[in-house]
Amino acid sequence: MDYMGVVDPETATELARTFGPLTPDDVLIAVRQLLDLYERICPDYCARAGVDYPVSQVARLREVLDTFDRLN
Repeated sequence: MDYMGVVDPETATELARTFGPLTPDDVLIAVRQLLDLYERICPDYCARAGVDYPVSQVARLREVLDTFDRLN
């Protein structure tokens, strides 16, 4: 009983919401949702694993996504 749906049903539901149509807009929405989850989960995981959380890379990815948003 250690799978995501039991351990963290809220996160499992959020992950399931990222699956959808493969239109460019929907893919951008899904990537943002996944990045939000990553930002919520990974800082603690990185701390426990003794590795640095990639703050600058996450910020850069947000910039890339913002650039795509401005193209629409």
